[in-house]
Amino acid sequence: NNVFKDRQAMGVRMFLSACSKRWEEMPAIREKPPKEKQPLENIFAQYIDKVSAKSRNLVFDRDIFHWLVAELANGLDGIVIDRVSTKHSDNVPRWQHRGKSYVFGFESNTNSLRWASFARYALETGMKNNKILVFPRTSELPAIPQKTWVKTKDDILRAMQSSLLILQINKNEMLRLYAAHELYTDALQQDISWNMPEISHFLRNELSEFWQSILQWKGGQNDGVDGDNGEDPQLLQEVIKILRKDKFISIQELMQKLSNKPKRDALLRICGEENSIKIHETPEMTVLQWQSKK
Repeated sequence: NNVFKDRQAMGVRMFLSACSKRWEEMPAIREKPPKEKQPLENIFAQYIDKVSAKSRNLVFDRDIFHWLVAELANGLDGIVIDRVSTKHSDNVPRWQHRGKSYVFGFESNTNSLRWASFARYALETGMKNNKILVFPRTSELPAIPQKTWVKTKDDILRAMQSSLLILQINKNEMLRLYAAHELYTDALQQDISWNMPEISHFLRNELSEFWQSILQWKGGQNDGVDGDNGEDPQLLQEVIKILRKDKFISIQELMQKLSNKPKRDALLRICGEENSIKIHETPEMTVLQWQSKK
């Protein structure tokens, strides 16, 4: 508009010269600031919501757990990752950490003889070699051992006291683990503005509880033995009563309303196992939503 302020017409050459001068006077137009990256915390929360929307379809996925312990874990402080062969499988991931070996297996079956074989192998090699066999197991799978396994149950329970870790993963934990895998996969396809080392470092920190549930295990029966998922029935009923009334509530507000003050992780575990409760996680808070059964 300033170019034609004092005239209605101008030669092409003069017009281009005026435009060039105007361009030089406005460097902010030529050099736009780089687009601000969305915080990884926000991106991860979006992926959790995305996975949560299809949470009823969450099932054991061997590839995801293999990726977690063999790829994403590569970079955890003090852990050396390699591969070994056992009497049951070849080329399985192994962690070595502070004098202990953690050998991973990925089993969704409920074959009593096979689990008894795992238990015997753990008892034979675990104690003398400071080795722990680790089997992640998700909430939709039957508990190990089953109540009906009369002949094999004792050996399995004995192994679970020392060198056989059946790592129970509840639905809330699955949401975070599976969301991490989707975020990582999309980043490999360059759909995320952050680079891979940044994303890997972020996810390793976000999943610290998963790593510690393995590294800090000191033996003993795992949650989920004999089909008991460690739930407190009275606490669950109290949670359901509050959520039916409030519909939406933050985890902090819920903890304040409960008569017995449970730990936050235990409360999330119980809520994650209840199909009528949906968990929304953001960087600022965790919100629980009651979903009426139709």
